[in-house]
Amino acid sequence: MIRSRHAFTYAEAQSRIDDTSHTDDLTLGMRLLLSLSKKLKAARMAAGALNLASPEVKVLMDSEMSDPVDVQTKALLETNSLVEEFMLLANISVARRIYVAFNDTAMLRRHGAPPPTNFEALQKMLRVRRNIALDVSSSKALATSLDAAQVEGDPFFNTLARILATRCMLSAEYFPSGTLSQPDFRHYGLATDIYTHFTSPIRRYADVIVHRQLAAAIGYEDLHSSLRDRAGMEDVCRNINYRHRMGQMAGRASVEFFVGQSLKGKRSVEEAYVMRVLKNGFVVFVPRFTSFLIRLLLGLKCIDLDWRDWSM
Repeated sequence: MIRSRHAFTYAEAQSRIDDTSHTDDLTLGMRLLLSLSKKLKAARMAAGALNLASPEVKVLMDSEMSDPVDVQTKALLETNSLVEEFMLLANISVARRIYVAFNDTAMLRRHGAPPPTNFEALQKMLRVRRNIALDVSSSKALATSLDAAQVEGDPFFNTLARILATRCMLSAEYFPSGTLSQPDFRHYGLATDIYTHFTSPIRRYADVIVHRQLAAAIGYEDLHSSLRDRAGMEDVCRNINYRHRMGQMAGRASVEFFVGQSLKGKRSVEEAYVMRVLKNGFVVFVPRFTSFLIRLLLGLKCIDLDWRDWSM
């Protein structure tokens, strides 16, 4: 049961928590939730969950013309982590409940362990360039070795290593529980034996299905026969996975487009990492744009770079 008492942005909630002059019940409750979320996160990390960098880019728009004028990285606060931990707990708890009720057709989400070959290029890069060993034998081993992937005097290096490790992962996917054996339910990145998406029914159809299954599992309402049919659920999951991939690609393309538009006609001096040298150019990673890789072709002068050679 949720009793909503106030609406906060992440920044407003963080400010309220940090301000010691606030001692009201609402603020004390948020501080307690923050303390609990830190314990939940510590337990996940101890179990082998991965802390992979996936910073979001925020494109600043001109208030009058609605044109992109600058790019920023969204700052993550403790309150972001607070909400994330309880969302994960809700998703895991609901996954367990609907699997008990519908062990053949529960809508679950898995994240398979990536094959070691996916990391070979990154392992070579780290070993040759920085004398850093990346252990990919398990999610726990990977998490530990990523924590140790530090370079003195370069605080962004660890973030970059995590971003590159993220790109070696397999994609998570939805599936009906009856199509896989229980050990294959595991979510590699979160280090949990079962998982689903429950917390965003306003934007994901998978969550709508999970809400319907949970409602039936607790006796709130009947479940439509289509959500008890495994073959039908396989078709639904296949379509959702496809649409999810298309949505991700559209989102990334949108970021690339608007970052490009914000740089158009400007001279920008940025620190960057050379990621790959091509026959007709090179690919650089610009920390200020985080998730944005820029492909520069020879003869195209659009950005000045302070080079740190990290190419293979």
